[in-house]
Amino acid sequence: MMIWSCKSSDCSSNFPQKSKVFQAVGVIKNSSEARPTHCNLTKKRAITALNFSRTNRGIIQSFTLYPMKHPFTLPVLLVLLATSATLAQNKIITPAQQPLVVGNAGLQHAALNASSPTAPWNGKVLSLDANGLMILVKDSAGGSGSTLWNVSGSHINYLPGNVGIGTATPLQRLHVNGDINVSTGSAYRINNSVFLLRKGVRNTLLGFNVAPIVSGTDNFFLGDSTGYANTVGSLNIFIGNNTGRSNISGIGNVFLGTFAGRNSNANNNLFIGYSVGADNTSGGNNTFIGAGSGRRNLAGAQNTYIGHQSGFENNIGERNTFIGANAGYYNTGSLNTAIGYNVNIIQGISNSTAIGSNATVTSSNSIVLGATGGNQIKVGIGNTAPTARLHVTAGGTTATGVRFENLPTSTGTVYPLYVDANGNVMKASTAGARALAAGESNWERTAQDHLLNRNGGGVLIGSGFKTLPTGYQLYVSEGILTERVKVALKSTDEWRDNVFRDDYMLRSLDEMEAFIKQHRHLPGVPSAEEMVKQGNDLHRTDALLLEKIEEQALYLLEVKKENRSLKTRTEEMMSLIRQLSQEVESLKQELQNK
Repeated sequence: MMIWSCKSSDCSSNFPQKSKVFQAVGVIKNSSEARPTHCNLTKKRAITALNFSRTNRGIIQSFTLYPMKHPFTLPVLLVLLATSATLAQNKIITPAQQPLVVGNAGLQHAALNASSPTAPWNGKVLSLDANGLMILVKDSAGGSGSTLWNVSGSHINYLPGNVGIGTATPLQRLHVNGDINVSTGSAYRINNSVFLLRKGVRNTLLGFNVAPIVSGTDNFFLGDSTGYANTVGSLNIFIGNNTGRSNISGIGNVFLGTFAGRNSNANNNLFIGYSVGADNTSGGNNTFIGAGSGRRNLAGAQNTYIGHQSGFENNIGERNTFIGANAGYYNTGSLNTAIGYNVNIIQGISNSTAIGSNATVTSSNSIVLGATGGNQIKVGIGNTAPTARLHVTAGGTTATGVRFENLPTSTGTVYPLYVDANGNVMKASTAGARALAAGESNWERTAQDHLLNRNGGGVLIGSGFKTLPTGYQLYVSEGILTERVKVALKSTDEWRDNVFRDDYMLRSLDEMEAFIKQHRHLPGVPSAEEMVKQGNDLHRTDALLLEKIEEQALYLLEVKKENRSLKTRTEEMMSLIRQLSQEVESLKQELQNK
């Protein structure tokens, strides 16, 4: 049914006239229908109206507002609703399954507004579903069910499942799809303990109890209680539980490892490893790398320790360099260097160096190479495989390579060196040199300045001889080191110069190749096994090598002849090719002229 308006002079409706604006009620259902037979309207004015339906008892089931070109003011609507409400017994009832449709202006409650007092949540509340329908849902205090959010004082909580922010499919209890902004000074917590904190200026703090009072700048702390006492310290990187825990004002430190720099409050230290520099308090500019290195250091500065427990006991020593596990473990002095495993610097000494596994130095201003006992080393100068405690290879033919600067000699006078009872090398003099007792020596100096031994047997140098072959005068147990060896030949038969004779049978290159593939060495040359068994006779080996060199020369000459022949043939072929090329060009010219 539609309520429509008309002038009283145009309408003879049986409905009572209520006002000049609302004068009659018709029964037109839409604007296209003809006006009622009982209405005397000469011109239809129900362009827009309020349409409603009623039950058989006169109760309104639904109504709809239609816009009007003819002014249909709010008073008209209120009057209309008031009239309808009387018929509807103060109720708006819609047919089953039919919603009450309200325009964008919404509904207005006549008795309640924002200033009205609230009632306890003890029943049901209105809500909107996905289609915009207004529905009733249970309140958390209703006793028979719960909503998504529960209220406890000024807090709300959600218990059943996951909560998503920016996502409809949360994977965890709280799933955020997007950035999370935490103000400076605020923190992420786990079990109500600070875990991630941004505090001060450009500080990043991650871990439980990490730097709770930090106010310095540009620090990065990661780990439980890391940088715990730091207040104004800046430019530090602490990673590991209790790392840099006591640092208050230290600047420019890097501590990596549990307890590294735990008590330190110094500047510019690099500690890497478990408990590295853990007791350090004021020592700065140190570099300690390796678990336990610099563990007891307190105020020592400018030290470099690399290796497990290197410099462990040093507390105030400065400018030490220790490299290797346990190197300089007991050191307490300064300016010492220890390189190698378990190198020992006795406490209290300074400016000393020990190099080599288990080497020990016990006095200041000293250098020790290698350990005693089974770990003794050999020092080579000018060579790669020293055979003695000090093995010097000189570059000249007469000089030994060893110079005693403070043992000068007079011009033209030669002073021999000798070893005294304490093992010192001494320069002999007329007054200090001791004469040989009778029978002490079988050596004498000849007129040609040679040293002659008149002993009937051979001369043995060294020890440990098992056999002494006959026919030799000099036996050396551990080898001879010399810059030049000259071996005399008894006859020309011991030298190989017969390769260039016309009757010499030179193997062909094919035969040579086959032999090498089978035996893995040159023909006539002893194998490695034969050398080990028989030894190396130097002059015979030299002669054999010369023979092979001369054979190589013959092979080269033969190859040269073949190359020369090939060169000649190549030149002939090139000449023929040029000639043929000229003839071809001539034929081309004749063909073109035709």
